[in-house]
Amino acid sequence: MNNRTFILLLKKSKDELSEAEQEELSALLQYEQKSVMDDFEKLVTARLCFDDPGVEESLNRVIGEIKEGKDKVSVSSIKRMYLKYAAVAAAVIIVFGLAWLFYNSRDVNYSSQTIVLAEKKNHVEDYILPDGTKVKVNKASRLTLSADFNANTREVYLDGEAFFDVVKNKKKPFIVHTSAIDVKVLGTAFNVRAFQEDSVIETSLIRGAVEVKVNKNEQVFQLKPSEKIVIKTNKASVRSNNSTGSAPEIKLSSFHAFGKDSVLLETQWTKEKLAFEDEKLRDLIPRLEKWYNITIDVTDPTLRNWRFSGIVKDESVKEVLELFKITSGLKYKIEKEHVTIYK
Repeated sequence: MNNRTFILLLKKSKDELSEAEQEELSALLQYEQKSVMDDFEKLVTARLCFDDPGVEESLNRVIGEIKEGKDKVSVSSIKRMYLKYAAVAAAVIIVFGLAWLFYNSRDVNYSSQTIVLAEKKNHVEDYILPDGTKVKVNKASRLTLSADFNANTREVYLDGEAFFDVVKNKKKPFIVHTSAIDVKVLGTAFNVRAFQEDSVIETSLIRGAVEVKVNKNEQVFQLKPSEKIVIKTNKASVRSNNSTGSAPEIKLSSFHAFGKDSVLLETQWTKEKLAFEDEKLRDLIPRLEKWYNITIDVTDPTLRNWRFSGIVKDESVKEVLELFKITSGLKYKIEKEHVTIYK
């Protein structure tokens, strides 16, 4: 039972939680099934005892099924057992914990000791990490953290896009690992876009300071507020240090408020908007594909260099393409979840 959340829950049931542990538990519980946690709370605070002779047999059966890895074992079965035999016996707590771990095994990879927070959902998600850091994760993104997060360092792993508002702690650096770069901070707000399948990686600093290391060539860059780094890589070898691969194209620039509402272009997605300004179609296509969960082909290579600006919120993909058609003259064809763009 080395899962941190379960350990803290057990300590709470014995009134042994420190103030810091209570804060950590509150943050961790955001990632768990709420109904499971409610049932656990009821279970460990129960004051009834059971004397039904069939209880022990039922418990042994559930334990056996969990060990065998049967799919039919679920929290609901434990819940029904609890409702019938409400108890505080240690055996019940252990079984409940086993069932909870079994049920959540698809979200927790114990072999690599990482915990999955976001798993490429089709909507934006908000999280508060155990150290208090706030994270907003974009659509189609995956965010994981190490099981020992906030022990000596604070490390997370990102495939996609996320906005971080990091709690300052000089003794415990906060590090975001991606396929092409690592971003190290102490306390700051910044945005990272780093989808593994894309060739463009971006880090934009809102406030504070960050250190960006390019994994391909070990170059390190220090960003100041309102600065961003854009890295165009060879997708086939973004994590390779092999000198035979092509060197990434790196560009440092400043950014500014975008539009009448003075919201940064780089963080428009946190308001459920897809914003782009003078962006080449070839760089915009991956973003549109993720936003609408579609695939896009361009039959004429020259179209890939055409540039577009705009903000998308509730518009359908057809409405967006129609705007592209009006402003540039390109043509398109939609077939279910596939789009073809041509002259």
